[in-house]
Amino acid sequence: MLKKILTERELANRASTSVADFLFKRLMVPQVYIDVSWPNSKTRVDVLAIDRAGTGDIHVAEVLVLQGNSGQKLQQGLSKLETIPAHYKYLALFNETGRSLLPKDHPLFDQTGFGRVGVIRVREDESENLKAEFLVSPERFRPAPQIYRRADRLRATHKPDFEVRDY
Repeated sequence: MLKKILTERELANRASTSVADFLFKRLMVPQVYIDVSWPNSKTRVDVLAIDRAGTGDIHVAEVLVLQGNSGQKLQQGLSKLETIPAHYKYLALFNETGRSLLPKDHPLFDQTGFGRVGVIRVREDESENLKAEFLVSPERFRPAPQIYRRADRLRATHKPDFEVRDY
């Protein structure tokens, strides 16, 4: 399998592409960005999707390649997602074991009761194809209204990696 010859960064890039494709197929008219600054130039997210071509919900995914004892990496990923404004947040795990690796002391829910982090499992099949699937469905967060202005600025300065185009 490719897992044995690719670096962790290369595996994360493959997983990010798989997660981007997964979100692209699930959203109505998405624009999807891979490895982009959000919500400012100091913070990067692995995958960001703006549904309805920028007039709808913001989706962000943090992609983690889990190998061995990954509890600390999971906690860091969840902590990062807590600080990122978005309507939907996802933790994408590239491994074979899935949900059981999530920290027991982190319920995935926002402290306000609005929002739950979704969990996407990315796995490689025997033919080295990646497949993404929900382990935990997300619930909508309630970010500040200025999130739309940030999304408009992003769309004005960055070309999406995946988008629905009109011809």
